[in-house]
Amino acid sequence: MGGITANVNWLAVAVGTVLSFALGGLWYSPKLFGTKWAEGAGVSMKGEAGRPAAALMAQFVATFMLAWVVGVTAANDALMTIILVTATIAALMAGGGMFS
Repeated sequence: MGGITANVNWLAVAVGTVLSFALGGLWYSPKLFGTKWAEGAGVSMKGEAGRPAAALMAQFVATFMLAWVVGVTAANDALMTIILVTATIAALMAGGGMFS
């Protein structure tokens, strides 16, 4: 693959997506925190509601976009830029999560 996404590390996208799905599946399983999470969020873990296809697709797209941004910044010798952007977004998300 070339063109605009030439700097994307597709292996990293695939591995990151699979790992995030697997870790999320484990984390939200009834054996760990899934039951309490569902109770607190007011959702059912039965049937189709138990398979969040939209969330899985969003995770894949976000993983791809992160790999793309890292590839572009690395190709332009601006890797510190992506490190700062990622740390900033993580800090903002953490702060926002503390309000809920």
